[in-house]
Amino acid sequence: MNEKRTRAVYPRVLSAYIVTVLVFAALYCTLAFVIVKREAEILYKEKVRVGELAVGHFATSSVAPLLDDDTLSLNVLLKQIKFAPALLYACITDKEGIIKAHSDPMKIGSRFQDVSATGERVVDGDVEYVTGVTSGGERVVAISSPVVFMKEILAYVHAGLSLAMVDAAISKERAALVRSFATMGGLMLAVLTCSFFVLSTFRGRWRVLSPPPLTLTSMSGGPAEDMEPGRVDNPLDKTAEGLNVLLSCGDELKRNQVSVVFVGIKGFRAYAEERDPEGLEEDLSQYLSTATRMIRENGGYLDKLVGDAIIAVFANSPMASDHANRALKAATDLQDAFQKTGDSKNGLLSRVGIGISSGVVLSGCVGTGTKKELTFIGESFRTAYSLNVLAGAGEIIVSKEAYQLLEDQVSFEPLPPREILERTKSWESFRLLKKVRE
Repeated sequence: MNEKRTRAVYPRVLSAYIVTVLVFAALYCTLAFVIVKREAEILYKEKVRVGELAVGHFATSSVAPLLDDDTLSLNVLLKQIKFAPALLYACITDKEGIIKAHSDPMKIGSRFQDVSATGERVVDGDVEYVTGVTSGGERVVAISSPVVFMKEILAYVHAGLSLAMVDAAISKERAALVRSFATMGGLMLAVLTCSFFVLSTFRGRWRVLSPPPLTLTSMSGGPAEDMEPGRVDNPLDKTAEGLNVLLSCGDELKRNQVSVVFVGIKGFRAYAEERDPEGLEEDLSQYLSTATRMIRENGGYLDKLVGDAIIAVFANSPMASDHANRALKAATDLQDAFQKTGDSKNGLLSRVGIGISSGVVLSGCVGTGTKKELTFIGESFRTAYSLNVLAGAGEIIVSKEAYQLLEDQVSFEPLPPREILERTKSWESFRLLKKVRE
């Protein structure tokens, strides 16, 4: 009797196993295709965003060299294209289209040849994107933006994002994801198969053991009520969701009490004229990496890199509310680090002046469409810049507001009243005499 029951149940279990495997394969392949396609789109947007940021950096940093007609500084600036490997070229042209600086020095002085458009032109604010082909037959996303000063266009920045390199990066990422999905799918299929054969060994006890039909949700490792029906809980889903969270941005602006640190090099132009481009690039890299490390070690946020200037923001948080102390500590640590390496060949390190201001700023994600960035807005940035102008090499000068937060801990020397930018009233600033107490 039991043997007859076994013979009757076994085919049904085998049929359920085959149906489950087929459904699992169909859903799993669909999910894998959707995620791989989504990751490819995210990676493409990320590469375009890198090109956009590079163009924006070149446009911002080229204002001073263009005003001074400093061709050397413009070409040194464009050497930073190596930090964005997917960029095929970058150049700065005047309003007539003549190349003033180019990542390929042989093209300086010639007329810029725009790409032959094969796709749609997209304009986002001042930035224009065109998918096309260069004169050399290479597919690119051409990104261009004007260089504006006092509402007047000085020049144009152009950069070409190589679609071949973007496609190669996407293919590499797609292959890695496919391998991960194939490995994970194989393991889950092996679990299904092993489960079937384990159950089939109890041939005389099918009625007692008869388990509920296998479902995709029961294989996920978590409670079925916490999941969507028929959905496998895949770690790559969480990765994609995390990327979306990082790329998304709210519109609400908040007021925050912060300290702004403005770091700049005194006499940079004269120094750059005497230094060969390769040596200047090494000096700048050491200067920027040291300053960035000191800012981050003291809980600061690196807001902008503008030419040789570094702007950092120190804000209160539940774990650290002493923004002014941390800003001053970062500044003194930075000057100490520069002094310790001052005997090296890097002459920039002994030319650094720092301005610090404190006050209330607006902070939040500002932009249009998908182009949004964390932005700080407030008078403290202008004040910090002016204090940096006043500071000599190796000096740290703070505003009156920052001094009031720090006067009980360190010694300062008051400076004579000065006029600052468009202000009509005199203002006060203070030069640091003693370092922050440990």
